[in-house]
This record gives sequence, C-alpha cells and structure tokens, in this order.
Amino acid sequence: MDYLQRNMTFVVVGDTHVPDRVGELHPQLVSMLQDIHPDKIFHTGDISEEEVLGQLTAIAPVIAVRGNRDWRWKEPLPMEIELEVNGVKLVLLHGHGGWGHYLVDKTDNTLRGYRLDRYRKYLSRKYPEANGYIFGHSHFPENSTLDGKLYFNPGSACLGGVPGIPPSFGVLSISGSGEVIGRIRPLEGYRIESGKWALSNTPELVLDQ
Repeated sequence: MDYLQRNMTFVVVGDTHVPDRVGELHPQLVSMLQDIHPDKIFHTGDISEEEVLGQLTAIAPVIAVRGNRDWRWKEPLPMEIELEVNGVKLVLLHGHGGWGHYLVDKTDNTLRGYRLDRYRKYLSRKYPEANGYIFGHSHFPENSTLDGKLYFNPGSACLGGVPGIPPSFGVLSISGSGEVIGRIRPLEGYRIESGKWALSNTPELVLDQ
C-alpha cells in the first residue's frame, strides 16, 4: 500500500478494548482526533467490537489489523499490513504474533515486565526490510528509533501498561521527503470503574507530546 509524496498525518490508536474492558471509547478520544484532521487512522488491534471502527471511520479512513482479542469478527482483519509512505516502509501489526510467540511473550512479561528489546528482536527478524514498526499489545507507549528503525506503539486508548501510565494514542507525521516524527498524546482526566469511564483527579505520568 503506497501513498503520494506529500506531508501526511496519521493517528495511531491501539488496544481500545471496547467492550471487554470498558463500555465505550475514552471520552476525550474522538474530539482530540477530530482536532488533528488526520489523513488516516491506524488501529493496532485489540479493538474487540467492530462498532469501534465505525466511530473512527467517521473521523478519517481507518486501516486496522487483528489483535488477540479480535477473533469473533465475521470477516477477519489481516494480521499485518505493509505500507510505504513517501519512501518509508512501515509494518502495521498488533505484535502478539502466533500463539507460540504470544505465550513466550506473556511469560516473559510476567517474569520481567515490559521490555522493548523483546519486540525489537521479533519485529526486526520477521520484517527486516522495514524502516519502522507500528504495533500495540503491550499497552506501553513507545516512540524509539534503534539502528535506524522506528518502533512506535501508541499505548492503549483504554488503560496503561502499569498504574500511573495514562491511556494514550499516537500521531505520526511523515513529510514528503520521508522524515518521520512520532508523538504520544495522553488521554487524561478519566479512569475505569466497573467497566465505565469515571472522572479522575489522580496525577499521571507525563508522556512525550
């Protein structure tokens, strides 16, 4: 999937988990995305219900991949999508891999917590020609460049990977010449109580914006 050489803005949303963890999208998400006026919205999976994509499509065209919670869909989403934007080769995927990789990752995460290196090794080995990887699954926001490759995770638009990390989404700006700038945008002011969003005054960690 290729795009024309012009400045482009993509919103990246992941791990919305509606309704398996919360009944609806974060109260700030739609209005914040509308203010950005993205060319497209990428969803990194764990959408859970198809209606979520309908809400996002009302803002901009959506490209989505399948997460480990997206198995009940009538028409399965692809596991990964390869894109080229202004010469930048990107792979959009959830990041859980097959069941073998999923179980190894889950075990290692339980024992040692989140580590970008675990995803870096897997992604760079599986997609060696890519310039960058857009993924989800961990609920940890990531915006790093290692060995010339971008590793971009918007975090979860539902809940952070550990207490204190707010829900978040990402913005990728790609210039006509192929310069990539990633930003993580926090979704603040609410917490999940009994499957619903409730106002929150709890201080949260600051994410890069």
